Amino acid sequence: PRHHTDKKVFAEVLTLLKKYRDVCNEVWLCTESGFPRLEQHRESAAKMAEAADEFRKFGILPGMQIGNTIGHAGTYMQDNPDIGTRRLVGHDGIVAGGCNCPRDEQFLDYQRQLAGIYSEAAHPSSIWIDDDLRMNSHHPVSYGCFCEKCLADFSRLQGHPWNREELIRELVKPGQYSRLRQEWVEFCVSGMAEIARVISEAAVRSTPLVRMGLQQCSFDWSTYY
Repeated sequence: PRHHTDKKVFAEVLTLLKKYRDVCNEVWLCTESGFPRLEQHRESAAKMAEAADEFRKFGILPGMQIGNTIGHAGTYMQDNPDIGTRRLVGHDGIVAGGCNCPRDEQFLDYQRQLAGIYSEAAHPSSIWIDDDLRMNSHHPVSYGCFCEKCLADFSRLQGHPWNREELIRELVKPGQYSRLRQEWVEFCVSGMAEIARVISEAAVRSTPLVRMGLQQCSFDWSTYY
């Protein structure tokens, strides 16, 4: 975020790209770190819009990164009524204080509004969703999300009242494949897809030609998602 919010840093970036004009044709501006109030995002988006206009003046497209969706780490979430209170819960019951349950409606509305705020202000050429859109490796949670809402939603799909302990016992039975494991992974994937959907729909309302992208983690070290 400092690349567009700090005037001195932005001037340095602008000077660098003007000097080496052929280095790139698109920059990657970033939303605010963590999960601040929406008003802080509005202030940042206004500055991003100014930076985007400056880049357009000499032919560089202003792309944008959604820096935080589920959350990057287990640091405690700052007090913010905009984001809700439902956090990511691991298979062992541990809670990632700085990460969100992907199915929480208030969290989804936060992402929807965030994407709309920046898109309406800066009209980015592309939007990348950062690699925290994943269901594993959200320290201290290894695998999520096993919160009460996710378990209830999965139970409705299954027609079986799963609790966390019972579900985990079934998922970790010997053998790397089972129908239940596949259905749980697909359930997790659908939660991530919903986050991407609300962000994308909010973005294209004001910027219909925006390209959507995902900074995806490699599949070769984990098939959980």
